[in-house]
Amino acid sequence: MKKISGKALWARLSFIVLGLVSTAWFLIRVIPKPSRATYPCMKAAAPFMSGFVVYILSIAGSAFAIRLFHKKLQASKYVTATALLAATFVMIIAANVSTGQESKAATLVEASYFEANNPIGTADGLKPGRVVWVWNKNATNENFTPSNNKTNWWAYQTNRAEVSKMFDKAILSYTDASTLPEAWDAMFKHFNEQQGKGSVGYTPGEKIYIKVNITNSANGMTKTQNFDRMDLTPEMALILLRHLIEEVGVAQSDIYLGDPFRNFHNLYWDMCHSVYPDVNYCDGRGLSGRHQTVPTTEHAMKFSDKKLDFRIPQEYVDAAYIINMPCLKTHNEGGITI
Repeated sequence: MKKISGKALWARLSFIVLGLVSTAWFLIRVIPKPSRATYPCMKAAAPFMSGFVVYILSIAGSAFAIRLFHKKLQASKYVTATALLAATFVMIIAANVSTGQESKAATLVEASYFEANNPIGTADGLKPGRVVWVWNKNATNENFTPSNNKTNWWAYQTNRAEVSKMFDKAILSYTDASTLPEAWDAMFKHFNEQQGKGSVGYTPGEKIYIKVNITNSANGMTKTQNFDRMDLTPEMALILLRHLIEEVGVAQSDIYLGDPFRNFHNLYWDMCHSVYPDVNYCDGRGLSGRHQTVPTTEHAMKFSDKKLDFRIPQEYVDAAYIINMPCLKTHNEGGITI
């Protein structure tokens, strides 16, 4: 009898453990909500689950077929016995093939699909296709290490004054304007023209929603950010508020800022609310002075496949403008999050 090597035994045991875990995880997640089967994490688990199920059925089926083969052979039913023997080989092959399935959460686009200096789609914006990149070595502390201060690490990492200069430069460079009010006026007018409102700038009383990315703040108001995670830089939120309130003239009460159903934790609250207390800082719970997000009564968001629709924040619907402040980082399900 051939002895199984340690490496082969480990591979087989790993396959069985992964198969059991993947099958349990898939069933627990998908049975209550079948649409979850399309989630990337479920697509990654499916090959392990299906391979494991095929493996178990093949082993059990081949054992059953061998037993019948012996009975039919002893009864001189050679045709049936031959068919059972062939079926046994097929199931053994299926069992071996099932252990080698490849797991993918998503189909990646080949690099050859993209051509250098040939953007995909139609350029849009006040300056169609223009992207402004600003870099300032003094914006962050290059010598910072987490061991310096584990409680308020962000306060020692970012230079607000330098970030403010970068923000100003980006807005002016994008619009070719000489002053910040002129720059914002140009952007508002272009947007309103695109919306069929004519060449008009911001009108007092119009509401603005600033959508930020603070997805890691789901665990509490006072929990600080982990070192291995990143959210919106709070200084960026404060500087954008300064632009809108002091340069454009938007009333604080007409501005909504937040990641609608996450917690607007103290890292952002302390920095922004202390300067602009009348802004509506939004989150999902509405505790400690925060504005609680109100979902629409109807499903206002419709997907193109017509299979799913969702309610969205009523504040989105009521806003004349939505400013998306991205946090450029990787995301395990979508590749990137912006």
